[in-house]
Amino acid sequence: MEEIKEIKLKIDGYTKFLLTLIAIALWGLLINFICSYQIAKAAPETINVNIEKVGGRSLPTGRIDGLLRDVIPVKITN
Repeated sequence: MEEIKEIKLKIDGYTKFLLTLIAIALWGLLINFICSYQIAKAAPETINVNIEKVGGRSLPTGRIDGLLRDVIPVKITN
């Protein structure tokens, strides 16, 4: 069986400084994320999301027998 040789790399001071700086920045981002979260809130007012116009033209209403019917043709392709 072959013996596994251990290889040790020497890291210079600049590389250690750079890796330390990156590690500190990552910790800072993590702490900032944890400490500055905000609770989600609903908007205080109601927003109308009904489609009123398409291409500048008003949409027709589709009331038939008192019931609202779809009047916009939809093409479905597979």
